[in-house]
Amino acid sequence: MNLFAVFASAPQLQGALFHAHMGVVLAMATMSLVFWLWLHDRLYPLFSAFIVSGLALTVVRDALPNLAHIESEQRAAQTLAVVQCVFNVFSTAFFAALFEFRKNGVWAARLFQAVVLLNLASLAASLCGYHARVMPATNTLALVSTTFGFGFVVWMLALRRWRYLLPALAYAVPTFVGLMALARRVELLPNELHLDTGSPAGFALKFVALMMLGVAVARRTREAEAESRRERTRALDIALQAEAVLERRVQARTDELAKSNQQLLTEVEQRRVLERDLQQSLEAQQQVVALQRQFVGTVSHEFRTPLAIIDAVAQSLARPNAATGADFLPRVAKIRRAVNRLSTLLTNVLAEERLNTTLPGSLRTEAVDVRDLVGESSTLLTAQDAGRLRVQLPDAPVMIAADRTLVDIVLLNLIQNALKYSPVERPVSLAVHAAAGCAHVDVQDQGPGIAPEERERIFGKFHRSEGSASVPGTGLGLYLAREIARQHGGDVTLLDSSAEGSVFRLTMPLSAAGADPDGA
Repeated sequence: MNLFAVFASAPQLQGALFHAHMGVVLAMATMSLVFWLWLHDRLYPLFSAFIVSGLALTVVRDALPNLAHIESEQRAAQTLAVVQCVFNVFSTAFFAALFEFRKNGVWAARLFQAVVLLNLASLAASLCGYHARVMPATNTLALVSTTFGFGFVVWMLALRRWRYLLPALAYAVPTFVGLMALARRVELLPNELHLDTGSPAGFALKFVALMMLGVAVARRTREAEAESRRERTRALDIALQAEAVLERRVQARTDELAKSNQQLLTEVEQRRVLERDLQQSLEAQQQVVALQRQFVGTVSHEFRTPLAIIDAVAQSLARPNAATGADFLPRVAKIRRAVNRLSTLLTNVLAEERLNTTLPGSLRTEAVDVRDLVGESSTLLTAQDAGRLRVQLPDAPVMIAADRTLVDIVLLNLIQNALKYSPVERPVSLAVHAAAGCAHVDVQDQGPGIAPEERERIFGKFHRSEGSASVPGTGLGLYLAREIARQHGGDVTLLDSSAEGSVFRLTMPLSAAGADPDGA
């Protein structure tokens, strides 16, 4: 049908307003579709369909009297029914989307979905020619749904949801006009009571309502964009918080791992130290075992040699007339030297055992004069050794608190060491003096001297220097001398050593009776 031919006979102003209205509607519909392509919001295509179908309904309704002359009345009524159903479908869907029924009331959204389906059914019936039967019910449904929808919007405004105020105002006038038209169709209002929407005032009202709806749709988009921005900001904040929490957890876990690693390293180091200590203890034990074996071998040799001498001399003395021979006395001297060696060896071994079993502070001490101790030690020497000893004693007593037996061992070991390492034709000297609250006994030999690296090791248990292999001994003498002196609060030290000989000093604290009043 040629609808524009109908309006060709209309007044010039009304035609101009109609064309302006149509141009605005088509422009807004086109822009809404463009926004839909950009923003993918279903509100924009619904808005385009709503205003275009509303324009079509206006055109058909206003041109209906003229259409009845051009075509049959039945055909004109069917056309109006079809356009009315299409408008009802899009207006209902747009209304529910604009006021966000899904967010504000799920039951209202479902109710409007049912209204859309019923209008689609009416559209199908109208296309099939049953418009006369379904349109009364369709108009009643439109009246009820529109009234309900507007009442629901008023209820939302009562809840101070002011964001819907602008679209509600934009909808107010067309809704009121539509309700009056629907009321006339269902014969609730007389046909004489109507608003002339084709007048200049009616077109102006339509323009205002259309602009307000456009602004409301645009505002919805702006609010949606702001909400989306807030959601993105919130999501970013949550992500940053989660990242911070994760970083703290990772840092905490890293610290725990570092601490565990440090503990593990500490345990490994402790185990290494324990292994090293154990290895050192094992090596020390092996060394002690080796020294003990060496000591046993040395002691065996030291015992066998004097015993062999004693046995040989005894056999020679057993011969007839041996006692009257010229070599009788030298043989007896040999026996004495051998016995002296055995006695010294046994004394050292027993003294070492006694030191190992004696608790500190449990020595059997008494006040003795160092001069007497030197004299007692000299009597234990052979005549030949005693003749080589040069003794220098002070006139005044030098009193110390000592275990006489043990200190005798110290002096005897120092004297015999000096005699052993000095050439047989050279003497050794022994000097006693008191100074600074201590008694000092210096024993000087004329031996080859002691190497610097050996000067501390010679005091070790069972230690014998490399140059002493040809000299008899067990490696206990100096060790016992130092240990006995230290248990008495004194010491045995090497004062000096050179190629001309060495000087060993025994230091013992003076007792109260022997203290030097001058402190010299």
